[in-house]
Amino acid sequence: MDNAENNRMCIEKLGELLAEREFEIVFNPDQCWVMCHLHLINLCTKHTCEGFTNVNASEIERNITTDTVKRHSNTEKYTPVNECVSKEDYIQAIHSKPLDKACSLVCAIHASGLRCDTFWERIKVGNEQGWYKYPLEMKVPLVKLLHEVVTRWDTLLFLLNRLRILRPAVDYFVCMPEWQEELGHLKLLPTEWLVLSDFECILMV
Repeated sequence: MDNAENNRMCIEKLGELLAEREFEIVFNPDQCWVMCHLHLINLCTKHTCEGFTNVNASEIERNITTDTVKRHSNTEKYTPVNECVSKEDYIQAIHSKPLDKACSLVCAIHASGLRCDTFWERIKVGNEQGWYKYPLEMKVPLVKLLHEVVTRWDTLLFLLNRLRILRPAVDYFVCMPEWQEELGHLKLLPTEWLVLSDFECILMV
C-alpha cells in the first residue's frame, strides 16, 4: 500500500472487521501495512540514484578498488570499445550531475520541432554515409529519444537506454555548428556516459 488516505482507511477497516469475529485476532493496523511492491522499488531506486550523485568522494574511493573504471558489460553495445576512465575522473563525473544533464539534453532536443526533425535526419544520413564509428562503422537505430514521465516510474530507465543506443548520433548532433551555441553545453563527456551506463544498470535491477 502507498500513503494514500484510502489505503490507510482500508487497513483500519480490516482491523475493525477482524475485531468483530468471535475468535480473538490481534491486529494492529499500524503494524500490518501491506506494502506496495512497486512503490518500494520506486522509492529505493530514487534514493539510490540520489545517493549515487551526492555520495562523498571518500566513500567512492573506499568502494572502487581499481585505478580505472570500465563500462558494465550490460551496456557494451553502442559504446566505444575498451572505454574506461581513471578513478578520479569517474568521481568527478559523478559529481557533475550527468543524470540531470542527460534529462536536460533530451528535453532540449524535444523542445523544437526543427531539432527533432534534424536529429532524425542526421541519424538516417549518418547511417547511409557511415559517419558513426565506435570504433567500427555501425548503424544507429532509427528511433526517437524518450522523455522521463514523473508518474511513470520506469521511464527514466527507458530514457537512459534510448539515449545510450543513440549515443553516436547524439554526440554528433550536439556538436553541429547550427546547434553548438544552444546545445553544446549539454554534450556528455565519456566519463559522464560511463556514469549513466551505471545508472542504467542500477535501474535494471
